[in-house]
Amino acid sequence: MRRALSKAASDQENAASVGRAGLLRSFGAAGVATALPLSVPPEAASAKSFSEANEALTKYGLPQLQLKQEPPFAWRVTVEAIGLAPDSYYGRSKLGGEPLVVTFNTPPGWVTTKPTIDYNGAGGTVSANDYGKGDSATLWVDTNFKGDITTMGTKEFQDEMKKALSQKGKNFIEDLKVKKVYDGAAAGYKNVEYTYDIESAAGFTIARTGLAVAAQVGDEKNLQIFWSAAVTGRWSKIGEDMTRMVTSFRIGKVPKGIVQTEFKNMDESISKEDIKRRQEGGFLS
Repeated sequence: MRRALSKAASDQENAASVGRAGLLRSFGAAGVATALPLSVPPEAASAKSFSEANEALTKYGLPQLQLKQEPPFAWRVTVEAIGLAPDSYYGRSKLGGEPLVVTFNTPPGWVTTKPTIDYNGAGGTVSANDYGKGDSATLWVDTNFKGDITTMGTKEFQDEMKKALSQKGKNFIEDLKVKKVYDGAAAGYKNVEYTYDIESAAGFTIARTGLAVAAQVGDEKNLQIFWSAAVTGRWSKIGEDMTRMVTSFRIGKVPKGIVQTEFKNMDESISKEDIKRRQEGGFLS
């Protein structure tokens, strides 16, 4: 019965997961990810089981990120590569264009979304949502960060959280207060507790409570923040799960040779040779 319920939860989650235009990720026999043609259909955004997640992290060359303990019953694990292509010129979310892998545990029934990649580059970010209840967790990267996470205080984290929460517009966020900053579960990570008010589309204000984890991984020294939030009145119910999810967040730099990206924009992809072959084949007049 336990196995049947786990499989049913997995199938339901996979069916609900949002796809991505996956074109640069594929594990070869030697564990090497190579670029896929732009004609490849979008890859489903499916979270993984405990063993699948650890296998994926090994193939990405990041065994140090492997889970030591299996998540609770019916929970899944998100493992996602980011920065496989330059950031798109459109969109608010920028991930830095540096190959990294993020992983975190996701509660049952949550929908995971992943960046999309097209001729313009990478757009969007990694997130997990329980849309029906308004609970969410989102990865945000400050690609203009010039500081050092080890010297940041409450004021600096409040400024960064303001940026992270304002992706849909600065005027929506009010009365942001960082309550507490403390060391995370792993070395180099910082946990941030905060509250804020958000203005709804109907014009009234909603109080929300959140927890974020911050890290500074990669050669570019960008600041990565994985933040979560729920309506304050729900935090007593969902706070434990949100805390478990956020504090499980880990990020690692992919070693050279593991991920090979061959991103080309529209002009580079449609070369003169392509046009010539199409003309010879009678596809172009």
